[in-house]
Amino acid sequence: MVADPTVAKSYYDQAIGEAFQTAYISPDDAKAAIDKIYADLNSEIASVILSVEGGEGSDEVAVQTVVPSNPSIEIWIDTDENYTPNAVYTRNTTPITTGSLAVGGTFSGNLTLASAYRLYKITTSAPCRVRLYTSTAKRTADTSRPIGTAPTGDHGVAFEFVSTVSLLSSEIVPAVDGYDAKTTPDGLIPISIVNTGTGSATITVSFIWIRTE
Repeated sequence: MVADPTVAKSYYDQAIGEAFQTAYISPDDAKAAIDKIYADLNSEIASVILSVEGGEGSDEVAVQTVVPSNPSIEIWIDTDENYTPNAVYTRNTTPITTGSLAVGGTFSGNLTLASAYRLYKITTSAPCRVRLYTSTAKRTADTSRPIGTAPTGDHGVAFEFVSTVSLLSSEIVPAVDGYDAKTTPDGLIPISIVNTGTGSATITVSFIWIRTE
């Protein structure tokens, strides 16, 4: 419910793209706006509700119109085309563990995330180089790139981190977005882990992340 007529007017202007020409929203104006929305959308709105408090000439007014044309249709107005009403984006912690890696040895596998994801933090159990990719082909093509050399071209490197004895864990700021580039994404994200320590090690890498698709 909009508690202030000015706020209500501003909301209507932004959401619908038309302005009321008066300094307040009266019950008649509110009903007219709802009727126009109904007509413009060819009766495809399940329900439109506009409530206004503090309209001129009354301590409190409330106008509600319900359009029962098709109760299976809902329309959400938002600036983000991927917005999901009432969605809860849960932070997840996902680890992956290599077998025993010799110094310089590489583990190639798949990290189970999502078709699209955002990374917030990485933790490694031993010094290593970690890379995430959009596809296994991009991982293969990037295998020999030295540490400190930036990837070029259509490289598919979504994330890279080199941990040390003094920096085994780090927040990822700014957060990194990545995705699964398969034609039919399954959320299995190609990962490469290289042992950069001074001895053989079984390495666990863990990410804190959220799903974005």
